[in-house]
Amino acid sequence: MTLPLSRRRLIQTTLVGLPLLAACTDGSQTLGTVLDHAAFPANAGASPAAAGSPSSTAVPAPVPQAAPTAARIPTVILDPGHGQEEIGAASSIPGLPSLAEKDSNLAFGWRLRELLEGDGIRVLMTREADTRAFGFVAPLNPSTVPGGMSVARADLQARVDFANRNAGDLFLSLHSNDSGTPGENGMEAWYCGDREVGDLNGIWAQLVLDNVLSSLAQYGYRPNNRGIKEDRYFRVRNGQNFHLFILGPANPGANHPRATLPPSALIENLFMRHERDIRVLRDPTAREYIAQGMRRAVNQWFERRDG
Repeated sequence: MTLPLSRRRLIQTTLVGLPLLAACTDGSQTLGTVLDHAAFPANAGASPAAAGSPSSTAVPAPVPQAAPTAARIPTVILDPGHGQEEIGAASSIPGLPSLAEKDSNLAFGWRLRELLEGDGIRVLMTREADTRAFGFVAPLNPSTVPGGMSVARADLQARVDFANRNAGDLFLSLHSNDSGTPGENGMEAWYCGDREVGDLNGIWAQLVLDNVLSSLAQYGYRPNNRGIKEDRYFRVRNGQNFHLFILGPANPGANHPRATLPPSALIENLFMRHERDIRVLRDPTAREYIAQGMRRAVNQWFERRDG
């Protein structure tokens, strides 16, 4: 069943030039788990006075009951990677239209936002169009100046600050992979273990990866499971380890003054230059399965946290 086109979805399609991610409506494709906000049981009131006491026949005064406190709606920050002149990876398979990672990431962000908002979750995106992140300010001292911050780093810091400023409970950066070796393929997720919430970061990354792989298996594609990876090993140079900016700890000496506060992960949804991966990534049905897998991971996270 094809849903009517909302204004947002029309804008989304025009923006990224990708097929719409049709909503799954049959039972086999309903992968998300709706949160259960059950109320607390009613207070039974005060115990009756002990039998035989002088006040045992008196009607006890009603015990004032505090008004129930509404549960705080969880907030998820989605970070569609890249944007504007930073394309990210790009497909280059003969016979297939090209696909820029920045557009693919943004389309996933909009679809996942739509799904999670339907589950009652507050969702914010670090960017909603082909732009830099909200709050981005071009650096006055570009990297050509010794010690200056690059435009790319200023953009990444804006994404970190956006997540923190909006009190995110969970952060997910959306990407697809690239490699100089066309044979590399599959799915992986990254996390930072060198922070106060390091253990939670690893759990969150594993949850996302497992659910997306499970969804793609239901679709009929079993990509290589590349596992979860600590971001300290993302880049090693001259014996030094360099974290992923979006996930790693603050490092003011390297123009990284603030770190992302909520539990955070980065998902690499398939490889842009692997022929089978990119065919799957361009298939609207497969994309819907990927989005549903990420949705299910978010719901499971909050169910386990609040259960």
